[in-house]
Amino acid sequence: MLMPAICSPLTSWRQTPAAGRGCCVNLRATLQNSVPRVEQVATLADPIHFAVVDQQRGKAVGSLALMRIDIAHGVVEVGHVHFSPLLSRTAMATEAHWLLMQYVFDTLGYRRYEWKCNSLNIPSARAARRLGFQYEGRFRRGAGE
Repeated sequence: MLMPAICSPLTSWRQTPAAGRGCCVNLRATLQNSVPRVEQVATLADPIHFAVVDQQRGKAVGSLALMRIDIAHGVVEVGHVHFSPLLSRTAMATEAHWLLMQYVFDTLGYRRYEWKCNSLNIPSARAARRLGFQYEGRFRRGAGE
């Protein structure tokens, strides 16, 4: 299960009071209370969640999802990114994003792959630039505001 890996003590920007909005799993909830929500999310066609598994450890260390899937226009967004401290800011994190991008473009045939992040999440913005994303603008109001 991913929950023990991402529910470590205050280790990332997501632990701010407003950051919990929009998460597929309330990080403050108990594992028992989260299981029904995770099972529900697993049945959705959008978003589609992917686990990032550390093959050396043999366990999940993060997850990310394809969301806002627009087949007609060939557009998809990466989101619901939850990386544990074991994954954050590592080559494995870059590889996970790269593999998902490769899948979207080469296998699914999409033409646009979007990444939106909280403007206060500097590490996420840096990662996006490192992977070749270009800044296109700022939302006047983010989700949940």
